[in-house]
Amino acid sequence: MAKCVRKNCCEPLFQKPEAISKRLCEKHYLRFCQLSERKKNDLVYRINKAIPRKTKRPKNRKFIYPKKAPRQYVSKAYEKSEICKLKYPYSFYLKLKQIRKTRAWHNLDARVRRAAASGKQNVRLDDVRELYELYSWIDTCKKYKVFPSLNLVTGNADISLNILSFPSEGNNFLLPDMLIVAPAFLKNKYKIEEMKENDEVSEVSEVSETATKTQGEMSLFNFLVNKYNLTRVCRMMELFSINYRYHPMQFKGAERKFPQSRPVLFNIFICEMRRLHIPHIAEQLVKVQEKYVGFVIFLEFLAIYLTLRILRSGIRRAFMALPFSVSFDGLIDFPVIESSLISELRLNNRKDLIAFYNNIFSEPVCIYSEERETLQWQGGKAEDFNLLYKKMDEISGRCSQSW
Repeated sequence: MAKCVRKNCCEPLFQKPEAISKRLCEKHYLRFCQLSERKKNDLVYRINKAIPRKTKRPKNRKFIYPKKAPRQYVSKAYEKSEICKLKYPYSFYLKLKQIRKTRAWHNLDARVRRAAASGKQNVRLDDVRELYELYSWIDTCKKYKVFPSLNLVTGNADISLNILSFPSEGNNFLLPDMLIVAPAFLKNKYKIEEMKENDEVSEVSEVSETATKTQGEMSLFNFLVNKYNLTRVCRMMELFSINYRYHPMQFKGAERKFPQSRPVLFNIFICEMRRLHIPHIAEQLVKVQEKYVGFVIFLEFLAIYLTLRILRSGIRRAFMALPFSVSFDGLIDFPVIESSLISELRLNNRKDLIAFYNNIFSEPVCIYSEERETLQWQGGKAEDFNLLYKKMDEISGRCSQSW
């Protein structure tokens, strides 16, 4: 009597034509039918049966069953990497891989390459973390249009930011202390022309392209690992995030939320002063904003004027010999700031200055009427310059009486 062909099976053949032709018993024949049905539902099997070219299944992933955890796939590249040997989880490996693909990381790579090529700037891990947070915040603002959703004054207008360099002073060659976040319009329309005329610009701020090529094809991650070690670099990058909705110094001051009534450029400048380790300037500007509530356009003029002075001459010289002074209570002379900014930008009148301010944004944020001397914001708020001047006189009168 015929027996089943399977190994160690002595059962007789199942009495069906297909089972007899396969020489299988009842148990193995039912198993054969089950596997045949599974093959019919397999997409790779159906493709290979339809076309002559064979499609291979992915073999770069290994299926594991960790204890007390859901099923997950771990790549072989992770198992062979040094990160796995340091016992970092697979989620950190994926996060690290995603961070190195972001635009912020590529911009930081180019910036650190130029700094290392100059040989005059120190690149520390804290500096890398600080610059990555800035670049990531700028990219998040550009990608998700953060400013229209956070600010109620400028309406739906967006602003393009950039990290600009300014002249260094003394022996301070740390990379983040020589950079400031400012509107990209200032770099395109103003800074290039003025920097050509300024002879005191530091050579460190501008490095030629030939110097950057001397670093070779080494990536920023490998450069940091060679200079420090993988453990310190991974410990630093554990604190990274993919998207930063707020400025890195936004929550380190007195404000615990984004002040929607505060002008955009004025708020960015205050955050930058805190980042550049000048907290007394930031505190004075906060007092100015509290003293002059509703003076939105003048606060923006103040931020633009101080940013341009820093880009031209550095931080220390920017706050020396100012045409105006700020008292301990936050008293300031805004008409002097307006006239100084008009002369600084080589403009004719206030109308040209407001047009310059509108060009910073993606669309005009305010409309100025010369006849009525009023300013209408896109968000719905209106400012009358005559009333603002009267309020200035009243505030200055109160301060003089209090003294």
